[in-house]
Amino acid sequence: KEALLDIAMPDTASHVLPLLRSSREETRYFAAEIAGRLPGRDTGEKLLKMFQENDRLTSAPAATALGYMKYEPARPAIETRLVDRNAAEREALARSLGWIGSRASIQPLIQVLRESDGDGRYGAAWSLGILEAEEALPDLEKAANSGDSRLASLAIEAIGSIASPSSLPLLVSRARDPGVQVFAIDAIGRIPGNQAVQELEELATGGNEKTAALAVQALSGRKEPAAVDALIATLRKTSTESPLAGQIYAGLHRQTGQRYTTKNQWLQWDEIRKRK
Repeated sequence: KEALLDIAMPDTASHVLPLLRSSREETRYFAAEIAGRLPGRDTGEKLLKMFQENDRLTSAPAATALGYMKYEPARPAIETRLVDRNAAEREALARSLGWIGSRASIQPLIQVLRESDGDGRYGAAWSLGILEAEEALPDLEKAANSGDSRLASLAIEAIGSIASPSSLPLLVSRARDPGVQVFAIDAIGRIPGNQAVQELEELATGGNEKTAALAVQALSGRKEPAAVDALIATLRKTSTESPLAGQIYAGLHRQTGQRYTTKNQWLQWDEIRKRK
């Protein structure tokens, strides 16, 4: 697929549009990606016309291509189709609105997220994160506690994209759940401020091996002095024989540029740093 995209000609979209009617789902979405990423002069108009045919086979791939194009004129029609619970492939419809990127889509997406079932909720959660829709946080936090693990994971990822400190209690409560902790701890790592750093330090020092490793990874990706302090505090409580120690060394190197390879060297460096 990547090779074809590299050698594609400017009029590629017009040649691949018929493939959106293929009986093979993989072919339909491959064609949608090419058409959306390499549109011609009138590709948007042709795709919108195809979408408006409301064919259950081509509707969602057409919306996907329109989303890749960020084709704003298609947004109202996609929103209308999305809130119809009888529409086909509503997850793809919802995702296309995230790609288009208009905040006008937030309320229809929240409406779909509030549904009790259906695949549209997955795309709605994803797109609300892409749109950084802070007004959707109450509904995303409810979805983050869902018994549907996929919905919960997508909602937590979206909360991480919005990165509001108000979401920390919810994320911390999910951070020790093996089913979603990867997403929850990553989301905590995206939230600015010392409170998020403190929560990560507690997870790193008070959690099991996997929880601690995820928390150290999140701390290593932050660019603030408090994260260095948290990594040092975690190192003090970590055995040199633990694999976590090596991960902390790497995180400290990433944060500081220093190249120490033992616990004692890092602790000595910290003492010197604090005396300056």
